[in-house]
Formats: sequence, structure tokens, C-alpha cells
Amino acid sequence: MSVALGRTVAFNQDMKSVETRALTTSRRTCMNVMTTIRNVLAASDFSEQSQVAIRRAALICQEHGAKLELLHVIEALPSPEPNPPDQLKEEARRQLQAASGVAASLGVDCDCQVETGKNVVSIIQSAQKMTADLIVVGAHGHHSLRDNFLGTTAEKLVRKTASPVLVVKQSSQSAYRRVLVPTDFSEASRQALAAASILASGAGIDLLHVYGFWGEEQLSMAHASEEVLERYRQRTEIWANMSMVKWRQGINLSGHHVEEHLRKGSATSGIALFAAERRSDLVVMGTVERSGHPNVLLDSVTENALRTVPCDILAVKSGESKSDER
Repeated sequence: MSVALGRTVAFNQDMKSVETRALTTSRRTCMNVMTTIRNVLAASDFSEQSQVAIRRAALICQEHGAKLELLHVIEALPSPEPNPPDQLKEEARRQLQAASGVAASLGVDCDCQVETGKNVVSIIQSAQKMTADLIVVGAHGHHSLRDNFLGTTAEKLVRKTASPVLVVKQSSQSAYRRVLVPTDFSEASRQALAAASILASGAGIDLLHVYGFWGEEQLSMAHASEEVLERYRQRTEIWANMSMVKWRQGINLSGHHVEEHLRKGSATSGIALFAAERRSDLVVMGTVERSGHPNVLLDSVTENALRTVPCDILAVKSGESKSDER
């Protein structure tokens, strides 16, 4: 084995070990249930989209009196000299300081950090170090084409970190005003609603449950009468209404104008359509780990929302677990 090849293999093994330790620590840590916003971490790759994300992060810090830290990660490469030259680090610090001007214009002070390593792992480690209540990233960075095949940094963070992740898609001038919280009446959705009430204090909140008439097709195939089918639909709607009322009990929503919505259809497409219809500027969703695959898989509804919802989206990790059994 050549010296260069040996160094590359050793480098890859070292980086894999670092990633394993970081993700294991994240899984062992209790899910970061959002109760207040004191520390915010915004990751930047110096793209236009990351500047939009920094502005939103600064607006949040301005509203909540929180501390802001900006982070840029220099991707470590498997080369004979894995550490980037000092000149590269200094240039990254200079660009990050320039990017922080957006925060300064809003009266928000921030710290700037440059790290070397794997992008997602370094972000998670930095969030743990500063006990971040929120991680903020842009929807796409400089590698949009690659992201289409491998997944965005945002998607990977939502899978792997215990911290709430805000994925910023739209430019902003003010605090959030209309928030959409889709719900399946789970504990994960309750935690998402609680987070929405904290992050977007004073915003109007739309609660949305998208449901289907499960079993309607089977009833039709069994030649059930239209009267039977209609009675089944009515019972399903009554159940959904009662479940909505029970589900939101105990969550303090004072200061928010709350509207409840029930829609028949598919959740994977219905959430994005409703967000566009209501002109939501933020969607908040709860996510859960799949048992046997911790922090690796996203449920299809959340993954689809990350890609298709037109506005910003906040993903809140719940401590409950979802089985892969069908």
C-alpha cells in the first residue's frame, strides 16, 4: 500500500469514528424540547441562500434576545495534508465576518466560528457545544445539483440531530406572522405545536389534519350502499374533530389566533397545497426516529414537506419512536 493511499484510508477511518461519536452523543442526549430560545446556531456556506438563513436567524435572536453564533465548515479532504492551510481558514473567517453584517444591521451581536470536518457532523458538534436551542440553515447551498441526488445538508441534519432545525427558504423582513402546524394527533405533533407557539410568539396558527376515509374503497368493493358510505364519512369527520380538540388540550396558545382545519386527501401533498393556499410563512412539523434506524430515516410526510413546502419549515425531533413494521 502506498503512503498516500494509507493516509487516505486512515483519514476516512478517523472521520467515520468522529461521525459515529457525534451521532451517538446526539442520540443519547434527550431530545431538545424547545421551551425557550437563548442560543441559535446558523450554518453558512457563503451562498445566497445561507445569507437569507442568517437574516432569519438574526430576526429570531432580535425577537427573543438570544445569542447568535455563525458557523462555516471547511470540508476535510482525504489528502496527505488533511488540515486546510491557515490562509484558507483566515479567508473563511473574513467572509463569515462579512456575512455577520446582516445580524449587526439588526442590532444582534454574534460569534463567528470556522471548523474543519464533515459538514453535518461539525454542525451537530457545534450545536451541542453551545447548547443550541435552534439550528438554522438554508434550504440549498452551493451544491444544489449534488443535493438533488444525495440530499441537502438540511435533510441530513433533520435526520441526525436531536436539536430543532429551521430550514429557511424565503427572504424575511419581520417575525413570522402565519404558522401552519400539521398534526396526526401524536405526541410529536404536540411538541411541534408547543415549539411553534414559542418560536413565533404572537403569530396566527393554523392547525391542519389531513385524513382519508380508510376502508371506503373496501366498503365500495363490498357493494355498500351510498347511505352506509355517507354514514362512515360522517363518523370519520366526527372522530377527527373530537381528536383535534383532545389533542391540543394543555398547550398554552394564549397570544395566538388559532384556527383548526380538517382536509380529506393525502398528507404528503395536502400540507404543501394548504401552506400555499394560506400563504403560510412557516410550517412546523414533528419528526420521530424509526426503531432500528435511529436518526437515519425520515417519514415520507416530513421528507416530502422539506422538499415541497414553499415556505420555511421547522422540524422538531420527538423522543417517541416509530416502528418500521407495516
